[in-house]
Amino acid sequence: MTALGFAHGAYSSGWFGFERPDDRQVVTWGALNGVPVEITLDTGVDRTVIDAATAARCGIAALGDTVSVGLTGRVEGRTSGPVHLQLQNLAITMREASLFDLGALSAINGRPVGVVLGNDLFGRAAVSFDFGADRMLVAEPSTLMPHPGFAEIPLTREPELGRLLIPASLGKGVALEAVADLGNDAPLYMSAEFAAQHRLLEGRPLSRSMSVGAEGVGVDTVFTLPSLEVGGVVLRQVPTRIPSSWTAKAPAVIGLPIFARFDLTFCAPRDRLWMKAPARRIARPFGKDRSGLAVTRAGDRLEIAFVAPRSPASRVGLRPGDAITSVNGQILDGGFLANRPRLGARAGGARLALGLADGRAVSLILADYY
Repeated sequence: MTALGFAHGAYSSGWFGFERPDDRQVVTWGALNGVPVEITLDTGVDRTVIDAATAARCGIAALGDTVSVGLTGRVEGRTSGPVHLQLQNLAITMREASLFDLGALSAINGRPVGVVLGNDLFGRAAVSFDFGADRMLVAEPSTLMPHPGFAEIPLTREPELGRLLIPASLGKGVALEAVADLGNDAPLYMSAEFAAQHRLLEGRPLSRSMSVGAEGVGVDTVFTLPSLEVGGVVLRQVPTRIPSSWTAKAPAVIGLPIFARFDLTFCAPRDRLWMKAPARRIARPFGKDRSGLAVTRAGDRLEIAFVAPRSPASRVGLRPGDAITSVNGQILDGGFLANRPRLGARAGGARLALGLADGRAVSLILADYY
């Protein structure tokens, strides 16, 4: 059982800030059993997840074994006893949490992932996000008032696991209900079965991409969907991933890069989502990789973990295991790497001069390859 309480008889937290590092996740700050921690907010998670190393630092002991079902597979971990999380003036007391090794997720994000907070918050409160100002507010659901100018979207629940589902449409009569997942850094995840059923891959450039989650490392098929309607708004040229395995009952997952185009309020206790679409954010093109490289930090270098087929990186002969030591003449010291560089995020036609640990110099020209 989880209990929520605002200090001093308040009914809301008031607005407070968050970060969106590389648009991968929503991160805010709080205290776990009195120890300062970063908190990742994730509507796709049921029980709160704590990194095993963070749990040890906060004096939280493992009591038993547990298995969590993610979107692409199962994850084995441990359970804890009661934990206390403080978020601004909101106290969240949980009977138990899940303890997992989130080291791989921290490595790919370039920063520690300590606590992942999901249904223990979203299932009991109304949570508003102002993505224009990167601020949020938590309130008692009973105090929620109508949102002028916002579209009111009914939410349903995925069978068994109870994840929140939002209606969407791909056009041409293809409607679906998708998991609403703030913790997913892909705009759209989709099952291979659904994509094949609706022939979504036919005639489109395809490639592969490495993904990392609590379930481990996977390789996804990637393509660009022409349009997706959600919240009454049509989004164009949506990068989409199809993982090799799929456990969700829903055929798709809508992630943070889509939700961050709106201002919104999740109110799972009332099965409602309010969404407002500022025109400037809706019109902005989606970010996508144009290099074909997936890299991890290894000391003062970036080690190539994956090279996408038919990508600019594959065409210049880069391979997994190659180590990058400089970019455009800049040595990859701690200051450069602290900014979590995304080598393929610039526009097509941009040139990257890469220096490799084996002495090679490679000129990589970014381009759309899917």
